[in-house]
Order: sequence, then structure tokens, then C-alpha cells
Amino acid sequence: MEAAGASTSKEGEGDVSDINPSYDYGNISPASANWPLWWEQVRERQLRHIKTYGWNSETKPDFDGQFEGASLIASSINVENSIDYLFFLDGCLVHIWWSRNELSVYLATTDRANFPAIEEKLKLIFPEMQLMLGKEVRLKFWFMGPNGNGAAFNRLLSVPDWDEIHKNYGQVIRDEMERLTGTFRPSHGGQLLLWQGPPGTGKTFAIRSLVREWAKWCDSSYIVDPESFFGNSNYMMQVLLDSSRGMFSSDYDEDGNPVAERWKLIILEDSGELLSSDAKSRSGQALSRLLNIADGLIGQGLKVLILITTNEEMDSLHEAISRPGRCASKIVFPRLSKDEAIEWAAANNLSFDVEGDMSLAELYGVAEGFSKTPEAPKRQLGFQHSESGVKKKVEPKRSIGFDVGSRPEPETVAGGDQTMYTEEVPIEPGLEEYVFDD
Repeated sequence: MEAAGASTSKEGEGDVSDINPSYDYGNISPASANWPLWWEQVRERQLRHIKTYGWNSETKPDFDGQFEGASLIASSINVENSIDYLFFLDGCLVHIWWSRNELSVYLATTDRANFPAIEEKLKLIFPEMQLMLGKEVRLKFWFMGPNGNGAAFNRLLSVPDWDEIHKNYGQVIRDEMERLTGTFRPSHGGQLLLWQGPPGTGKTFAIRSLVREWAKWCDSSYIVDPESFFGNSNYMMQVLLDSSRGMFSSDYDEDGNPVAERWKLIILEDSGELLSSDAKSRSGQALSRLLNIADGLIGQGLKVLILITTNEEMDSLHEAISRPGRCASKIVFPRLSKDEAIEWAAANNLSFDVEGDMSLAELYGVAEGFSKTPEAPKRQLGFQHSESGVKKKVEPKRSIGFDVGSRPEPETVAGGDQTMYTEEVPIEPGLEEYVFDD
């Protein structure tokens, strides 16, 4: 949806009815179909005062049972995911949108004095969810919408405390994580956190624990599409300058001291291509913008930390990333050594043969009763030769193609040292296949 600029009927005084709206219907989905109607109502009713806010509530909107005396204008309902109502109540145009326990409210009226009554009524209808202290955190998930702007969903996530999971990591990681989750506070410079390690080594669980430990002074945002984030400057700046306070965010720290301004942690998982030595050729200006946010002009004055995880080896990363003072934390998450894996298994009352280094995911797979599926034998193509000079029995193989009947007698190729078949045939269960040496 695009709205044209508003002309004015008198100098210094805007006329809402003079707004000339234009809509790109290609960008309007059924879930957002009420927005054009919202702006049409604002224009037609001359509603000059608008207020927006939101919170988390488990109560689903139900127009017939919750909004007595309201006049319904439009609705859009997806039973599983979202509910959207547009109605007029108590002198206010109300647009509510609910999805996965997240409620957004948009109010418009001719008189600002109408706001308190409708706000109080909505608070009673949709009570705020109570955070399970120490068990849940609020995380904002950002993505680029079809119009090129950033859009976000807020979710409450159950997260582990660092003390619950620290035994899953080696001593070096424990020491660094205890520094980050303990007395660490960011300062000027060093606003980049770089975590590297192969898949399954526990990076994501460590992120969840860090978000929980920092919730007292830092709000966290997860970037779903890192390539779009750095490739679209409008989207990037929208995330960086977002000042909306996280729900359950306190103005005081755990000691009761006022928090002047909260920090923001931006999380980009599996984004090693942004940091590689050939990053410019692979991802354009993404690396330059990343470094500019970390300690350049873009990030100047912004209380922003950036956490990037990658599967790339540290040696393959761009040298600019390793410049002294740029990284507040650099952690390598390796696979657990054989001794560490044995210790982990003993601590979790497991008994199995540890043959070498294992990832955390592999250990949990064993604990949950999962095992690797043996790799199916590959079918050989062409002539087969034995090494001993005698006929060798080979296990039957499953045929591919049409069933053309029984096996024909083999023909001898000139020289008498090889055999071949003149037509493709299946190998039926129990039928033996023989190969001959040169």
C-alpha cells in the first residue's frame, strides 16, 4: 500500500479528506486486506489523532462476544494463525491484529480524550501474558516485507539458563561464556561477537542462554534474512533505529538501579559468507556495512551489538574481522574430544563406545535413541574385476529399470578375459551374480 502526500486546505492546517490514497494491490494479501479500509475510514471520518501500541495476550479476539456496542467494518480471520478486526467503538476507529499471542492495536479518533477509555477496555478484554521469570525471553524476528520495509514478529521463547547447559561445552568455551553472562558490559568499540564451529556443536543453545542472561539490559533481534538485511539500506536502518521497548523490559537492573538506555543485540546465524576473504565478490557491500555498524559511522552513537555465527574456518575469514578491538568475543565451538565425550556420557548416565571426537548433536542423538542409518552400498557400473584371479561371489543388487525377464547366458568378449551381458536384466532376490577376473 502506498499513500500519496496530503495537500492542505489552509496554510498550516492539514485536511485529512485531501489525502489521495493509491494502493499496490499486488502487495496486499488477505491477511493485510483491512489496511486500505483503515486509511479510507481515517480519511472519510476526519480522524486526526492516531495511536498504536501492543502487548502479548493469550486471549483470542472474538468480535461477537467481546465488543458490545461496536460496529464491525471488516474482518480477516485465519483460524490457525491470525485474527484481524476493524470496527468503530466509543468514538474510536479500532484496528486489532492478533497472531500467536501477539496483539497489535491501532486507534484513530477526532478527540484524543477518547483514547484512555478504549485503552482501558481493551486491557480488560486482553490481559497481558505474565512472563515465566527466568524461563522465557522475548525475541523479535525481523524480515523484509514485500514492500521493501522491515517487518517483525515478537515471540516468547523458553530458554535455558547457562548453569543448566554449561557442562555441554569444553572448558575454554565455559570460561568465555561465563565472562559474557557475568560481568561483561559493552563499551565503545568491540561491538561484534563472532562464534565459529561446525554444525551441531551447541552455538544456538549458547545464543539462547546469552539472550536470557542479557535480558536485564539488552533487547534481542533475530534477522531471518541476513542477505536482505545488508542488501537493503532502508530495511537495515529500520532495524537499527527501532526504539520499541521489548515487553517485560524493565527500567531497572537486578540491583534496582535505573537503566539509562538499553542495548540491542542483533543475531545473524550461519552468515559466514559475509565474513569470508572474498566477501565482496560473494555478497557485495555486506561486509563493509557490517563493519560500519560495528565501529563505523553507521553505528556511531547506537548501542548495538552484533552476534554472527558461522561454520567457516577462522582462517578463511576476512582479515578486517580480526582487527584488534573489533570483536568483543570470538569463540570457536569445536566437537568434543573423545575424553570430553566420555565424560559427557558418564554425566548423563549413558554407556556406549566412544570411538573419537563427537559433536553435541551426535551425543544427544545417542541419548535419544537415534543412530546413523548405514550408507547403502553403491551400485558399480561397467566391468567388475576380482583381485585373486578367480571367480568372486557378489551380493545381489537391486536392479533399476524395466523387468525384462530372466538372466541370459553371458557372452565372452574377444580375448576370453571379460564377460558382459547383451541386455539389461534385473537381479532377483536369491539370484547370485558372478564376476570374473582379468
